[in-house]
Amino acid sequence: MRRRAPRWAVVLGCVAVLSTAACTADPPPPVQQSETPPPATDVPQGQTISVATDSIGVGLNPHLSADQSPVTAAVAAMTLPSAFTPTAGPGGVSWALDTAVLNSAEVTSQSPFTVTYRIAQDAQWSDGLPVTADDFSYLWQQMSRQPGTIAPAGYRLIDDVASRAGGKEAVVRFRTPYPAWRELFSAMLPSHVLRGVPQGFQTGMDVGLPVSAGRYSITVIDTSRDEVRLQRNDRFWRTPAVVDQIVLHRVGTASQLAESIRSTDTRVVALAGGPALAGTLSAIPGVATGRTPVGRSLGVTVNTRTPSMSAPAVRQAVLGIIDPQVLTDASAGESTVTPFAGAVLVPTDPGYVPVDSARPSPEAISSLLSSAGYFPVPSAVSTTPAGSGTPTGTATPTTATPTTTTTPSTTDAASGPSLPSGVVPVQRGGSTLSVRVGVVAGDVRTRAAADSVADQLRAAGIATEVRALTSAELYGPALTGGDVDLVVGWRTASVTPATRLASSVECDQTDAALASGTASSGAPASGGATPSSVPTTTGTSTPDQGAGGSDSDQVRFPSNVSGLCDPTLVGLAARAMGSVDPIADLRTAAAVIAEQHVYLPVYQDSMLTAIGPGVRDVPLQGPVGTAIFSATGGWRLADQ
Repeated sequence: MRRRAPRWAVVLGCVAVLSTAACTADPPPPVQQSETPPPATDVPQGQTISVATDSIGVGLNPHLSADQSPVTAAVAAMTLPSAFTPTAGPGGVSWALDTAVLNSAEVTSQSPFTVTYRIAQDAQWSDGLPVTADDFSYLWQQMSRQPGTIAPAGYRLIDDVASRAGGKEAVVRFRTPYPAWRELFSAMLPSHVLRGVPQGFQTGMDVGLPVSAGRYSITVIDTSRDEVRLQRNDRFWRTPAVVDQIVLHRVGTASQLAESIRSTDTRVVALAGGPALAGTLSAIPGVATGRTPVGRSLGVTVNTRTPSMSAPAVRQAVLGIIDPQVLTDASAGESTVTPFAGAVLVPTDPGYVPVDSARPSPEAISSLLSSAGYFPVPSAVSTTPAGSGTPTGTATPTTATPTTTTTPSTTDAASGPSLPSGVVPVQRGGSTLSVRVGVVAGDVRTRAAADSVADQLRAAGIATEVRALTSAELYGPALTGGDVDLVVGWRTASVTPATRLASSVECDQTDAALASGTASSGAPASGGATPSSVPTTTGTSTPDQGAGGSDSDQVRFPSNVSGLCDPTLVGLAARAMGSVDPIADLRTAAAVIAEQHVYLPVYQDSMLTAIGPGVRDVPLQGPVGTAIFSATGGWRLADQ
């Protein structure tokens, strides 16, 4: 399997970028400068806790679906400022004000619904520039329009972010009341750095050494060794971190990891693992093990914008062919994960109950395909290797209309996906049904699942290919332009299910405009769908130029990966977002989504944790989203 070249690179021109402060109509007060800390060396200095983790992954932006990983969550928790932070409790996750970042945050008006955030006067980034309302505005702007963001529906309820009190007060005005407003503005990004970088939101956190406003700063990113080294941030304005350095690194095999713990080279473990690895580590004297859920879930989403997937019968047949357990085995291997089958709630959500979702029988799948005009054609079996044979048939795809079954896209073995030798193709009018599976390049686990999807569909006579794209390409033009039929990827599990639902079913005029010229979704975009507002600014800087492939303030990409525009779902999602107890609406929405056959959930990820005898005040469990890394400032060695 080919892995794309890493996006990390040292940017020699970053000095010019870092020197550009955020421009506001109400400039913030200067922050008292301190001596610049000495540059980090390759050898860890002072007291260090080394944490065994998985691969760095695709990138380090915690707001992109493609970048969702335990390492990204860990780095964000240690380096990026949040208005509120998650706290795990008996009743689930609650959100507590981060008093280091904010003096207060409160609802100051009900009509319109307005929240005022008062930023700590001494809150600053590690380059000495202050944390201001501009950072709030930047995150809102990017989450509202960028492709591939995680559950942006809450941000898309915002009408305006105004800067007050010299930039130390952010006044956020919403279109409607939003009970989950405390989840917003988590892991805020350095707007003064990213706004000046082309594609800054998509890739700016992956180059050079991003600035920090947390207790730690990144000093080394070594992709060849899958290592991220973080040094205590000397510019942090509250209680400093106890330990000088935290090193996130990948160890290798289970036996190498065990030996690393015995020798105290590794003090903490936080990675994917199963019972065998847990047993090996727990047998080491003085080692305690645990398990904590990870804030991401894997699934397969159908893109109803394409002719291939506009017919519900074909969607149901294609998803019915795919065995989620096979995808789990391919993607997670021996690691422990939590399978689930519900379209809305994940296992860590309040009110979650297991859902039985039986796969259709082979006979039922054949019936579904035949109802769309597709039948096995033994006489069309290829006797040449896949990719080198003659075409099984060609036809021009027919453009779909909102409620009409259309001709699925077809395959040409010379230029597109083809079938293995000896497999009976499923055809209509001499054309073989074909499916293009989109996946983010560089993500090993989602690519393994995508390859398994392709294998299963090919075995059933459907010509399939896997297309590995960047996050911006996959969730942007490839999705809205109908270049992929299925998307295998991560969804966030760290925000409320109502917000996730609203993000996944959003359908407004902008979405329809982006999808025009390809194929319409399975239901009209009218009849109750409420357009989201386009971000505007009050006393803040202009949006990120070039992000997501567009410089226009008016262009925004849909968060609705499936493209299904269903007024019933839009209404249920809107009601759920405004409700304190939305469980009834969420369950109703899950049934509607299941009937449309646009999403196949696979599993929610989890993390094996272990603590060696040389450390203390390190938890074995933590809230979804930050796991054990929300309290790294208090981690300490046993002799401290």
